[in-house]
Amino acid sequence: MVKIDKYKCKICGDYLYRTDSGGPLVTLQCSSETAMFWNYNRGTKEQHDSHEHFVNSTICVEKKEWDDENKKVQRV
Repeated sequence: MVKIDKYKCKICGDYLYRTDSGGPLVTLQCSSETAMFWNYNRGTKEQHDSHEHFVNSTICVEKKEWDDENKKVQRV
């Protein structure tokens, strides 16, 4: 996972990671343990809350912006 300080979760502050990049946009979502809804038992309140965290952390950025920021991190 690429860790870019510019892209952090508005809920918990953990890094966002790329979940999709179809077309001109890149979708980023929270990488924290609390946002990993698939790790919770199905149908539980914990899973629901975790899924809400995951969904509400979503941002979309232009693919060019993502690529430019990614290049900066790789140069370090």
